[in-house]
Amino acid sequence: MTADIFKKWVCAWDGELTKKNKKILLLVDNCPAHPHIENLKKITLVFLPPNTTSVLQPMDQGIIRALKLHFRKNHVLKMIHLLDGRGSSSVEYPKITVLDAILMIQDAWTQLKQGTIFNCYKHAGFVRSNVDCSITSNADNFNEDDVPLSTWSDAIDKQLSVTNEDFEQY
Repeated sequence: MTADIFKKWVCAWDGELTKKNKKILLLVDNCPAHPHIENLKKITLVFLPPNTTSVLQPMDQGIIRALKLHFRKNHVLKMIHLLDGRGSSSVEYPKITVLDAILMIQDAWTQLKQGTIFNCYKHAGFVRSNVDCSITSNADNFNEDDVPLSTWSDAIDKQLSVTNEDFEQY
């Protein structure tokens, strides 16, 4: 991210919000890539205090962790699928392309539950503690979201040759 990219993005978004007649408050990390922008009509920028990012930023309160867990699950499932489809004649392990990684990240983001994001904002102090919301019960439960045992069992039954070192990487 650069200051120029950020400014163009915020100004374009401000234009969209002006057309829709909607106002928003945007919490922004206090860093050189996020400059103060004058003359915004529908966006109010509020900068977090310096050196408080890891404490206050909802992304650092668990959203990134949840995204990574979903991504890793998708990656393992993709590798099993690719290994399964290669047949027994191929010795080379399948490669994950940049496009594959982008699509897996996109899928991981869509798998994030609204409750997880809400809880991270609440934990960071952006939601009043007396707010009772049904969204909180809709949070990611990573015990339920693990790769199904049946998937591993099928992979073993098909005798996919994966070394311990390769398994540990994924």
